[in-house]
Amino acid sequence: MTTNKKILYIGHMDFPDKNAAAIRVIENSKILEQIGFEVIFIGIDRDIQYKSLNKIIKADSVLGFKTYKKPYPKSIIQMLYYYTSGKWISKIKRIVEISKVYAIIAYNFPAIPLYKLKKYTDKNNMHLIADCTEWYGSTKNPIVVLDTFLRMRFVHKKIKNIICVSNFIEEYYKNKKCNTVNIPTLSPILKFIKPELKNKYFTFSYVGDPGKGKKKDRLDYLIRALFILKKAKYKFKLNIVGIDKSNLITIYADLKNMIHLMSEDIVFCGRLPRNESLIILLKSDFSIFFRKPSRLTMAGFPTKLGESFSLGIPVITNSFSNISDFLVNKYNGYIINDCSVDSIVKVLIKAINTEKVSLEKMKQNLIDSNPLAPSLFIDSFDKFIKSLV
Repeated sequence: MTTNKKILYIGHMDFPDKNAAAIRVIENSKILEQIGFEVIFIGIDRDIQYKSLNKIIKADSVLGFKTYKKPYPKSIIQMLYYYTSGKWISKIKRIVEISKVYAIIAYNFPAIPLYKLKKYTDKNNMHLIADCTEWYGSTKNPIVVLDTFLRMRFVHKKIKNIICVSNFIEEYYKNKKCNTVNIPTLSPILKFIKPELKNKYFTFSYVGDPGKGKKKDRLDYLIRALFILKKAKYKFKLNIVGIDKSNLITIYADLKNMIHLMSEDIVFCGRLPRNESLIILLKSDFSIFFRKPSRLTMAGFPTKLGESFSLGIPVITNSFSNISDFLVNKYNGYIINDCSVDSIVKVLIKAINTEKVSLEKMKQNLIDSNPLAPSLFIDSFDKFIKSLV
């Protein structure tokens, strides 16, 4: 393909698996490795306070990938600097021979530093690629609002090469004459020992972060639907991983009584390390989450879907983003058109009434044919990399 065989992947990845960015970047990088590139990570370090945000610190390798970290802002002043400065970019030459770098991939990078990175890559004869997985809508943070507007509507169009996480983003940038590839958040089959399920009742698990304001994933709709089922004498269990009971009640005070009356049906696990979360998911009959369609949810793609599929766990959710390209009713889960409480009630009843043999078939379908397996996207990625502008 080319004599320049290195690719830098930079962004707010908290390795090895502390955020969705890290999970996505690792799987994308495995594909890049298969098509002939050495990938070097520059992620973030949230754990240590640094006087300067311009440092690039060598870190332990991640799954064989050489890894560096940058300090992450921890104050308003640092955040302003993070969104406006690109001074650290000139230090890239200290960690890699620039002439050997074919491309830099910037993951959801702030607009102003991204524009400065574009000038840097042009000057040094490197390609620049934007990996775009989000498009924030309304938010109380004016910095994020302005940054998102500049990045999505101006800077990305100058970069031209866009890895898109969803149909929504790809269609937008294709219409702007950009060179695109559509790569959802991928996940291979994970090697866990399958437990022998001894669930007394059908077990659903929500595993993840409900999002900013804790309202991206509509746990309130789910709890209201389950309360209707409880009154109708249905038996079930729901594990909630990622938020504790007190935090949820603080956000949704009107759910307090319902949650109290379902204390034997809902288990709040709080925040857990990823491996412990996945083990809870592995012991479930279904993974479950719901999101109202909006620009934010349509532009993104749920990491939860790939994680569930990778464990062979069917998913119950509603149609948003391009989930329906991968989730098929009764084949690897259940998908509904909207996330109204009434629709959730109906699909939960359908799930609870699923015969054991049908459920096991759904799980086997995912093990045999995971639609988000990285191997299915190698050709698309290879074609994209060969066509960089």
